[in-house]
Amino acid sequence: MSMKKRILAAVAFVFMLVIMMAVYWKIGFSDYKYFSMVFKKYTDSSPSDFVK
Repeated sequence: MSMKKRILAAVAFVFMLVIMMAVYWKIGFSDYKYFSMVFKKYTDSSPSDFVK
């Protein structure tokens, strides 16, 4: 994988994390790990896997 593709993948990943943080905070969770655990319990996938 070229360096440019790696950087673009990193940017996409960071953007996705920022969006997930905004979502979990907005719906009333203050801890991302707890939100991720609850999300996985109800969807059978982690938030990042769900986005993919």
